[in-house]
Amino acid sequence: MGKKDFELNITYKDVFSFERLLSMIVDWLTANSYIGNDCIKDDKYMETYFLEKRTIGGKDIVFWWDTQRKGTNVYFRRKLLLDFKTLGLNKVELIKEGQKIKAEKGELSIKLKGVLLWGEDIPEFQTAPKSLLKEFQKIFEAKIYDKEIKKEFKAFESNVEELRLAIKQYLDTKGFVQEFRSFHPQNP
Repeated sequence: MGKKDFELNITYKDVFSFERLLSMIVDWLTANSYIGNDCIKDDKYMETYFLEKRTIGGKDIVFWWDTQRKGTNVYFRRKLLLDFKTLGLNKVELIKEGQKIKAEKGELSIKLKGVLLWGEDIPEFQTAPKSLLKEFQKIFEAKIYDKEIKKEFKAFESNVEELRLAIKQYLDTKGFVQEFRSFHPQNP
């Protein structure tokens, strides 16, 4: 019977590989069960909005991803919303060690919004309106389960901060120029 959210933002203006950045983010989402076999929402439908507009200054792209996974127990659900926005995106080529690398130059903004759901906000836990169980659930959450809710929220916030730092590190170190490192362990 509750919902608690937070927001983290990333803004970057320089050269980057948009395709490899998205690949890195999808890899992180898969490794953390927001998409793939263990997720709640089918990842084929995670893109909820897409707009591409070509201007004189380059491409402006806006798209939203909506992902969900179970929390540390069935009483919690973690919802991660990713909002991407690019302004003036243009294709460029860089040369590293005699090889051409395709990339983009422009402004990128990513908003990561985490929403922790519990109780009535999860379909499996919905009870009949004005029922005795609903009143008991309010007391249970307020008095008994409050510490668990705070603990789950802190773990979720930390998890999304991990993604934000991975994105920042990728962009700041020009990760597209270096060898791409997967979040998944490599099979021997």
